[in-house]
Amino acid sequence: MAMRGLEGEDLKRGLHELIVSWENIIREAGSLEAAEDTLLHLEENDENFHKHDFVRALKRKLEECLSPLIDDELDKYSTTGHIDSGSHETLVNQIIDHIIQSKQYGDMKRKLGRNMNEAVDNLLTNFDREFGIGRVIGAAEGIDPRKTPFVTDDEEVSSFNSLYDQGSVMLFNQDYLKGIADNLSKSKNPSTRREAMQKLNQIISGDIHNKHWPVLRKNLMDVMSDSDDQLSELSLKFVAKSFTCTSHHTSQVYILLMEFLCRQFTTTNAAIPLVKNGLDCANKTMAKFLKAFRLMVEFQQEAPNYWVRYPLAYLEEVVESSLNLLALQTSSHFPNTKLCPLHFVAVLDPKAQWFIKWMVESALRYCLDFSASRKTSYDGASEISEALSKVSLVPADSGKRLYFSGPELEYALFVHSLSFLGRLLCFEKGRSFFPMRLKEKQVPVNIKQLLKALVLLIVDPGTSTTGASRRTDKNIYESSYLVAEVFKSLCSTEALCSASVCKDDIMNALLSPVAQLLDGATDGPIPSEAMLLHVADILCVIASSTTGRRHLIHGEGKGLLSRTKSSAAHLIAEFTKKALSDKLSPPCPSAVTGAYLYVCRQLYNTCEGLLVLSQYELHTCIAQTWRKLQDSEKGTSSAASSTKGDDSEKYKDSYNMFSWKDTLQDNLLNFASTAKGILLLQQTGAFNECVRYMYSRYDKKLQVSKCEKFGYGYMVTQVAATAPGIQALESTGYIRALLSELWSSLECVPQDTPVFTPKTWPVDPVDRSSQKHFIRLVNILSAFPAVYELIRGEALPARESYGLRDVPETITVGISV
Repeated sequence: MAMRGLEGEDLKRGLHELIVSWENIIREAGSLEAAEDTLLHLEENDENFHKHDFVRALKRKLEECLSPLIDDELDKYSTTGHIDSGSHETLVNQIIDHIIQSKQYGDMKRKLGRNMNEAVDNLLTNFDREFGIGRVIGAAEGIDPRKTPFVTDDEEVSSFNSLYDQGSVMLFNQDYLKGIADNLSKSKNPSTRREAMQKLNQIISGDIHNKHWPVLRKNLMDVMSDSDDQLSELSLKFVAKSFTCTSHHTSQVYILLMEFLCRQFTTTNAAIPLVKNGLDCANKTMAKFLKAFRLMVEFQQEAPNYWVRYPLAYLEEVVESSLNLLALQTSSHFPNTKLCPLHFVAVLDPKAQWFIKWMVESALRYCLDFSASRKTSYDGASEISEALSKVSLVPADSGKRLYFSGPELEYALFVHSLSFLGRLLCFEKGRSFFPMRLKEKQVPVNIKQLLKALVLLIVDPGTSTTGASRRTDKNIYESSYLVAEVFKSLCSTEALCSASVCKDDIMNALLSPVAQLLDGATDGPIPSEAMLLHVADILCVIASSTTGRRHLIHGEGKGLLSRTKSSAAHLIAEFTKKALSDKLSPPCPSAVTGAYLYVCRQLYNTCEGLLVLSQYELHTCIAQTWRKLQDSEKGTSSAASSTKGDDSEKYKDSYNMFSWKDTLQDNLLNFASTAKGILLLQQTGAFNECVRYMYSRYDKKLQVSKCEKFGYGYMVTQVAATAPGIQALESTGYIRALLSELWSSLECVPQDTPVFTPKTWPVDPVDRSSQKHFIRLVNILSAFPAVYELIRGEALPARESYGLRDVPETITVGISV
């Protein structure tokens, strides 16, 4: 019987590969019992279990040997005819017993057992050479590597009749770890230290934290600081391997890494370059620092996934050691400032993802309490705040390079600081850090001053690319785009928006580009399209909340009954009206006009907003612009057939015109959100066209904007409450579509269920999927004008029976059914 892959060197090679794959499982196991349990259920939990050579060879041999036996047994029982379902289990047991007692299975089992015993005995005899962990601290120490480093359980390993009979797992004793710790001392020669470091990298991470850890920790610190490249590389490899373990002792290794980095920045002979000289990643020392900081950043990003299972002391140790490093500052003044830890972190993680992940976990909000309790004069948050005042607005290249100039390092630190502060201010305890005193300023910086500085970065003409459109790429590092994104996230925080953002001086600074265009000032640079779009996006977020919308309408500290023209709403409405009428110099692009028109739309969607903006007659301006586009579209379509040119340019122009026309019609339709708005919409003469547009959006199932809370269903109810509105809805086919959907939902059940017979009604309860269609129909008929217009003069049809396909097309037919 051929045993291909299950005998000789092939079997030994397959077993060696399988055992080596267990390394991480054994290292992460907290005890011998846990390791045994994991190995016993390896086939269930390891998706790569069947990819091992030994497992594939064993599976192939079992199929080769047992498949004919199983087929014979099945053929034998299949000739007996019908088998009761109750006897299936007994039949399966009988087939299994016959196969196990067969001669073929017995021969295969005995031969495989002999081959396995020989292979396992050979691996145990040559264990040191096969697995490379037996060459320990050497004969000079007088330690026998076969007896000292390992301990095994009491089970006999000579019999290998079954894989599940083995309970042997090798563990390291403390004396072996003491020998490694001693060999890492400075007094040892480099080769001995390298060999000891290699052996340390093969120990389970959880086993190194015992009574010898203080000595090992001290010597590891010396190894990490050693000038020998191979030795320091092995030490970083040890840190990386320890971070893959989920033991709560991992925090000790993280603290070791933080103290090593702190020592590099606090010693007088440290080779830390100046900021103006840049960062050369090809330099060996800088490459070593970057590797260490990368381990730090990766640990910070992964730790929140599991550290909630550990005690609070674990969190305190990680946060304390991290702040100790990030709080380090150089004493020299610019331009002789040296690189600080935040520069390295900013290069590796410019968007501060580590801090964002920390704040995502609710348990990690404790970080803010713990950080606030620190009594240091300048902590990491103050260092990050200070970076905003040193920013050099030079966009950094996103490509992979080996050298970063001084301005690029400062810009990376600015981006990191911006993301950090943006996340910090989203939480109440984070805002408690302010006012914050900086080391070079006598007056502390409060939240209001910080927000005003962010606004100035947005409206600064030097921060936006001229003519740039709205950006959506998450990896873009343009300063105005980044600041605008952070500011929008702050405005979406209700508490911060009402307490700090909704202030007249901040709003005046934000609207300064709009005021400049309205005044026609030419003494300065003209605001770019990108800048105006950033301001409009921020205003949209502010107007989406009740507090922000009232501030835009009435101003700071004003009540609902106040009548002032100094509020932001008046400035925005006047700018939008002039932009629609082409009375601005230079004219605004349609994207900018549409963005500010959307801000006005969020205001006139409400009664108080419409009361303030009604004097600007935006509905008339929108309708006139929309009709001009319709006329120009007709002229363009007639002229296009007689002219030849670039088809792509024509298509682009026609698409932009069509999109702009839909935008205008959509904003005009939104006047129907209020009763007075419906009256204004009727006065424009475009009421029926807007209702048809609303039905087309309903038919296409289009979604509303992210800044809107309600869809078009609310406007349908408002429109249906008027006689002209319900007539327009009926003429578009909206009522017929609602009746058709309701009938299909009641009679034909959901679409994913095959229909054979109609449901029995009214015995069967109404399906929940039909309730939405009922509510839509009830909302339309909730006002008397709608009911009157739909059933006035209509006689109820009388029929003896209705078929499944007799779908009602009018309200009267639906009532009679």
